[in-house]
Amino acid sequence: MVRQHEVIFLFVTVALQADIEKYSLTELTDMSIKVIVADLTPVIAPETDRAISQRRMNDNSIENKVFHSYDEIRNFIKEYSDRAFFFLMFDQYYAVRKIYSYLNRYQVSYGYVNHLEPDLGVGKEGMEGYLRPKLNLSRVKSALYNRLLRKIYPCKYADLIVFGGVANEETYFKLGRCNGKTKRLYLRTFNYERYLRVNEYDNNGREYCVFLDQFFPYHPDNIVDRKWNINAEKYFEEMNRIFEYIHDTYKLEIIVAAHPRGDYTGKPYAFSGVKIEYGKTSELVKSAKLVLAHFSTSISFAVMACKPVVILCTPEVARFEEAYCREYQQKFNYPMWRGIEDDDRSYLFHIDEEKYQLFLKEYVICEKLCDTNIALWRKIADEIFEQEGESDV
Repeated sequence: MVRQHEVIFLFVTVALQADIEKYSLTELTDMSIKVIVADLTPVIAPETDRAISQRRMNDNSIENKVFHSYDEIRNFIKEYSDRAFFFLMFDQYYAVRKIYSYLNRYQVSYGYVNHLEPDLGVGKEGMEGYLRPKLNLSRVKSALYNRLLRKIYPCKYADLIVFGGVANEETYFKLGRCNGKTKRLYLRTFNYERYLRVNEYDNNGREYCVFLDQFFPYHPDNIVDRKWNINAEKYFEEMNRIFEYIHDTYKLEIIVAAHPRGDYTGKPYAFSGVKIEYGKTSELVKSAKLVLAHFSTSISFAVMACKPVVILCTPEVARFEEAYCREYQQKFNYPMWRGIEDDDRSYLFHIDEEKYQLFLKEYVICEKLCDTNIALWRKIADEIFEQEGESDV
């Protein structure tokens, strides 16, 4: 596809320091592949860009470029069009239509790794997720493009799409700009890649319960995109009550695995009396006695580690995402609590191993992939870079 060993990631959500680990980007730099992260958020989603307070990507080994105009983006794509392989961390939809026009104009080699995360909801929502219930002129235009025009507008098709499992494969394929010539590569998810390579969390021998935080009341997607009016005071009151109950009843320390975009500094309402750890989700799950969650994709870590999970669908969460919580509960036969009164002690630490194994097979790691000792990006690099004889990357 391309001869130069350069990779560019196009982000339309703010590129954070935590994304280096999330996407295992150091595997690329360890292979002497130049990595550039192009943050297009100020142009594509300025409200989201302003809402993020978490630490932005800043690493000596990875070049991070932030763009503030379409002209800057166009000139950048033109400059690297014949030098690098581009990975789009987004699908094809109305808000990014200009980006796809640049890819077409300069005949860029590009692909998708943005769905290397297990998401139960995408099969249900699919393309419908692009059409919001409350319509205005802007959303009508968006819906028209997403459902019809994007299929007929001239645009270069992707060279590659990578899957971590076979579930939702055709939906992911349709969400991007793919056709019969787009190479399908079956590997494993980024979560599984991280899980393989991290150590267990050291809590000095003390047993603990980990909560997979989703930054629920403050997440920019919930506030800016979905326009949810979440009662943060009520949410944290409900959560803190459950944490206190588990601590007192089961003698487990509570540790919050903070969401990558989470930043509770200066927030008027937050978790109380618990430890909050940033950037350690996979490590925390590996050694946890119990896992608590709403509907986080990080539940896949609990499946990999064969840990029991309780779905917390408190009244404030249920106002917005009860269906998502229930989907995870049914998928794994988990107990689901609205509050402490739902605790069935005989069922709390139950694990349905058959459902876990099926999930790993469908969503996390493809059966065709046997050698997990080979880095995920090593396999992708072999596909995207033209080789003369034996690989020297």
